[in-house]
Amino acid sequence: AIRNGFGKRVDACRRGGKKALTCALGKKAAAYSNDVPYREAEYDPVAAEGFFRARPLAALSRLAQLVVRSTGFVLSVILDKRLGREDSMVEQRSQELLALVTSLGPTFIKVGQALSTRSDLLPAAYAAGLTGLQDAVPPFSGELGRAVIAEELGIDIDTVFSKLSLEPVASASVGQV
Repeated sequence: AIRNGFGKRVDACRRGGKKALTCALGKKAAAYSNDVPYREAEYDPVAAEGFFRARPLAALSRLAQLVVRSTGFVLSVILDKRLGREDSMVEQRSQELLALVTSLGPTFIKVGQALSTRSDLLPAAYAAGLTGLQDAVPPFSGELGRAVIAEELGIDIDTVFSKLSLEPVASASVGQV
């Protein structure tokens, strides 16, 4: 199963509006999921606002997750500043920021990639640390990749492909090969 940012299962097809829609996956039709506000690659800010207003607990849950994961880093940076040890801790904090951004998921990885080129917005060492997001995003498991391919295409992998490696060749913030 594919999971969205709130940990809910998302079907290969997406839902938009109140009625269940269908989409074609080759010759197979599937119902859109109720777990996303609009169809993939069709951003609709009004639908997104309505979707999240109707699910305040899911939005608050994700906010709590973000706060819990980032609080330690933020407090460490504040403590470094108060104790006057910013310069001696900057390399360690840079690596911690990279790990934090990576753990927060694809959206934060994309933001981190953008910030990695903006030393005018972040201390240069932090921006330099985020350059690791340009080419070194950790891959997801081969089993998960196979499951996503099978579900999204509605196929049996072993029947369609003569060989499909479980080991990724490369990975990035939005996919891997």
